[in-house]
Amino acid sequence: MLKVVVSALKVLAWPLRRLEQEIVWRRRYRIVHVEDLPDRLKPRTLYVVGEPGFPLHASMACPLKTCSAVLNMNLAPDERPMWTLAQDAEGAPTLRPSVWRRTTCGCHFFLRRGRIDWC
Repeated sequence: MLKVVVSALKVLAWPLRRLEQEIVWRRRYRIVHVEDLPDRLKPRTLYVVGEPGFPLHASMACPLKTCSAVLNMNLAPDERPMWTLAQDAEGAPTLRPSVWRRTTCGCHFFLRRGRIDWC
């Protein structure tokens, strides 16, 4: 009897796990404009640091759960490398080119329309 109940719970749990994965997948990054980077970065948040109209860099917590690094992408046109930041009509960010951390975790991804696309 116990095996039947456990099997039934597993069958019922699968759609819930799938739904949870879909909800997490649909979560998008949002942009927060700040003059100074906060000490603790929120997940799924792209911080644009600088004065209004003069962004210096974009920062975010590494999207890998096993990494605690802060990723900084230069937005100032007079320094290299440089990323460009765009926002869609809903305010979701797109960064170009890709973000590639060559040390420690080695993550490589695009941030497109507020979502992480892994390379």
